Amino acid sequence: FSVLRRPPERMAGTFGAYITVAPEPIEIAGRAGIRRTVTLSSSNELLQTWSAIEPEPGKFVWADARVKHALANGVIITANIDIGHNAAGIPKWARDPVDPADVISCTGNRMPKDKPFTFSKQAWERFIEAVVGHYRDTIQEWLIVDEPYHYQKPEEYAVLMKTAYQAAKRANPKCRVIAHGGYYAHWLPSVEKVGAVGYFDGIHDYARNPEQGQRLREFAQKHGKFVRNVEYLWQVSLYQTIETPKLNMIRSVPWYPEVVDQVTEAVKSMAWAGGEGFSLYDGRFPGGDFTQLDAYKCLFEYDGSLKPSGVVLAVMANLLDGFRGMGQPVINPVLDTFELEGPARFAFAVCGADRRVLEGFMRLPEGVRAYDFMGNQLDPAAPLLFPNYGLLYLVGPRERLEATRAALAAAVLQPPVDLKMEQLLDEKSGQYRVRVTVTNRRPDRPLTGKILFDAPQLRDFWSKVQPVALGPGESRNIYFGLNYYRGDRFDPPETRLNLYFDGVRADQALSGFTETHSLRLRKADALLKEKQFAEAEAIYRE
Repeated sequence: FSVLRRPPERMAGTFGAYITVAPEPIEIAGRAGIRRTVTLSSSNELLQTWSAIEPEPGKFVWADARVKHALANGVIITANIDIGHNAAGIPKWARDPVDPADVISCTGNRMPKDKPFTFSKQAWERFIEAVVGHYRDTIQEWLIVDEPYHYQKPEEYAVLMKTAYQAAKRANPKCRVIAHGGYYAHWLPSVEKVGAVGYFDGIHDYARNPEQGQRLREFAQKHGKFVRNVEYLWQVSLYQTIETPKLNMIRSVPWYPEVVDQVTEAVKSMAWAGGEGFSLYDGRFPGGDFTQLDAYKCLFEYDGSLKPSGVVLAVMANLLDGFRGMGQPVINPVLDTFELEGPARFAFAVCGADRRVLEGFMRLPEGVRAYDFMGNQLDPAAPLLFPNYGLLYLVGPRERLEATRAALAAAVLQPPVDLKMEQLLDEKSGQYRVRVTVTNRRPDRPLTGKILFDAPQLRDFWSKVQPVALGPGESRNIYFGLNYYRGDRFDPPETRLNLYFDGVRADQALSGFTETHSLRLRKADALLKEKQFAEAEAIYRE
C-alpha cells in the first residue's frame, strides 16, 4: 500500500511493536524499519513464559535460531518474561513451595476469577540467571512480568524484582532490567515505599494522558530511570470485507482514525513521559502462539503486507529514530506541539489544537525540514497544512531549535475550509435530508477532495461519498438523503461529516438533527404516560 524509504542499516529501534519472533514477520518489519520487538505474546512463549522455557527443572528450551535471525534483520529484542496473573506461566514443579523462606507470593489479585498463588523464589532466581546468561550476547533488555499491579501487592513485587534483578546482573552486568508499572497513580509511590526502586533500570508502561506521563517522568527523573512507552491500539485492515473473526468492526470506508492513532499516541506518550521509545501492542503475525489465529490485533494483512497502521508506524520509525520525548510545550495557542530530541537533532510533531485543521505560511530556519504524515518533505515556499488527525513534523539540527520555536510562535494560521450542516425536510419527497455547506477559505488556491457523510442510516457506501471541487473562496451545498420520511419515527445517533483533502481530514459532528421528529415524539409519549392527552395530541398533529 505504500513505498517506504529504505531505512538505515543500523537503527536505535526507538519505535517498535510486539512483532512475532518468526522469520516472515521479522523480515517484513526489519525491512520496513520497525526494529524492535517485545516478546510478550509474540515469541511462541520461548522468550516469555517460564513453563515453556524451563518445563523441567534445569532443562531449557532455547530460541537461539529465532533470536539470531531477528538480530540479522536489525530487530532489537526486549524479552518480556512473564508468569501470568493466574500462575499459568509458572511450571508446576515450581509452584507452592513448602519452605516459608522460599516463597514469592501473588495475593493482590484484581482480575476476575483469579486466585492467590505462590512459587519458589530459589527456582525463579535460578531461572532468571540461566536465561539472561544464555542470551548474554544477544538480548540486553529484560522486562520482568507484565502488569504486576493486577496480581501482586507492592511488597510482593519488591521480592520478585529484587530476586530477578540480582540474578540478571550476575549473569550479565550490562543488561537492563525493566519494570512494568506506573499506569495507576498509587503503584510507583508504593513501589518506592517498599524499597523496590533499586531493583530495575527503567519503566515500561502506558501514558494515555498528560497526568500519567507526568507521573512516569517525575519518578524516572527522581530515581535516574529511563522510560519506554507502550500502547494497545487497533491495527485495522485496508480491505473492507476482511477482518479478524473476533474483531468484527465496520469496514465501510478506507479512512480510519485508528491508523493515525498509531503515530499520534506514540508521540504524545513519549513527550508526556520523557520516553526513549515506544512499542505498539501488538504486531502479532497473525496470532501470538499460532494456536489462536486471528484472535488478536495484528499489524499484517492476510497476504503478509503491512496494514496501513504498520506503514505509518514505519514512516515514523525511520523519521524519528534515536529521539526521546521532551514534553508538550505551548508555543502557538492554536497548535498542539510535542517536542522530541536526539543527540544532534530535534523534532516538533505538530497538529491543530481542538481537532482543527489549520493552514498558513511559516518561515523555516535554515536546515529545518517539514514532513507530512507519510514522511514526504514539504515545499518550504508553500503554506503548511497542520492536520487535526495525524502530525506534521519539523526536524532540524539542535542549534536551530529556538529559531524554529520562534517561527512556530509567529505563524498565523487559519482553517482552510468551513463545514456547516443542517437537517431539512424535503417538502416534495417528504424525505429528511442533510444539507452540507462547504466553503473554501483559501483566497488563492482551489480545494479538491471527498466528503464522507458517515451516517448509519445510509446503508450503501457510495451514497455516503461525494466529490468536492471548489475554487478560491467558493462555497457549495451538498445534500445527503437520510432514508427517513415524514411520519417515520427515528432516533438518529451522532453522525460525523468528514472532508478529506490534501492528505488531511476535516470533520464535524452533526448537530443539525432537529427536535421536530424523534425528540418531539418522545415528548408526546411521555405526555401520554402522564395522561396529558391534549398536549400529546397537539404534538402528534404537528
